[in-house]
Amino acid sequence: LNKSARAREKKRLKQLDGSSQGMTYFDKVLVDAECSTDGSLKHIQHQATKQAQKQIDNSQLTNADELNDLIQLQQALIQSGFQLLKSGGVLVYSTCSLSSDQNESIV
Repeated sequence: LNKSARAREKKRLKQLDGSSQGMTYFDKVLVDAECSTDGSLKHIQHQATKQAQKQIDNSQLTNADELNDLIQLQQALIQSGFQLLKSGGVLVYSTCSLSSDQNESIV
């Protein structure tokens, strides 16, 4: 996740933290969250070639601080999604990660 994307997301989240007056709510919300790309075969193959390894685990794709920041962003994104959801609506949460930290633990 680059600095520009993080800055835009922080600004958007601050705006959502304000009053809910005049907010539009939706029947369906899709949260396609930024992730570590550990579920992307092409990314894994590129990293494996780059590092001359056959297997790569999640910790090799991102460092612990980056992963923690990413998980915090994912939590904020899903909270924003729920804030925009009408009562009885449907929220779909999606990442390209296979990590339970970035999927089941967020939901």
